[in-house]
Amino acid sequence: MQPGTGALTAQLTAGRIGTFYDGALGELRWEPGEGRHRFSGKAGAFRNNDYENGLGPLGAVRTAKPVLASYRYSVMATRTDLEATGGQFMNNDRGVQLGMRQWFSDVSVGVYYKRTTTSGNPTRQLVGVELTLPIGRRRDWQPTPHLQVGGTPRFAHAVETSIREQGGNPLRLGRAVLPPTPDLDAVFNSDRSSLAYFEDNLRRIRDAARY
Repeated sequence: MQPGTGALTAQLTAGRIGTFYDGALGELRWEPGEGRHRFSGKAGAFRNNDYENGLGPLGAVRTAKPVLASYRYSVMATRTDLEATGGQFMNNDRGVQLGMRQWFSDVSVGVYYKRTTTSGNPTRQLVGVELTLPIGRRRDWQPTPHLQVGGTPRFAHAVETSIREQGGNPLRLGRAVLPPTPDLDAVFNSDRSSLAYFEDNLRRIRDAARY
């Protein structure tokens, strides 16, 4: 209940990440009090291991140095999350992403807005919608007391388009991309492990413990 250091969680990821990157990323998360507020930051450095003089899968992205900060507020009465993220993203573009996620049981629907720019290029704006669905059982398989087997818990799919561009809305790929590392939101059950969430979903948590 107290907003102290006990509400801090840190994570370090290092090695080959996302198939084409070698490097490391550190993440720090602070969720004080009952968990309605969440502050987080992440920073890392990566090298494209398949650069091929700019002809590799990532094109001109030779190195990536993401530095991001975010804030999330949960409206428990409607099970709605409001989030803002800003800084330098995975493809070295800088800007912000604003989003709203609505939960319907274990299914979430989110809408978001991105605004980023790269050195020497105009600012681009995009809007999108994302759907995430649970996969498999709510509980991982535990064949023995000291062994637990699990997999990817959720499936996510997003569709986005650029806006406010002359001559139409062409596709703009690679904008405001987050580092392809396992983040702490997954550790905290898709960012649903706060005291306020537990108190608001006691019946669902009892049901999940049975299956």
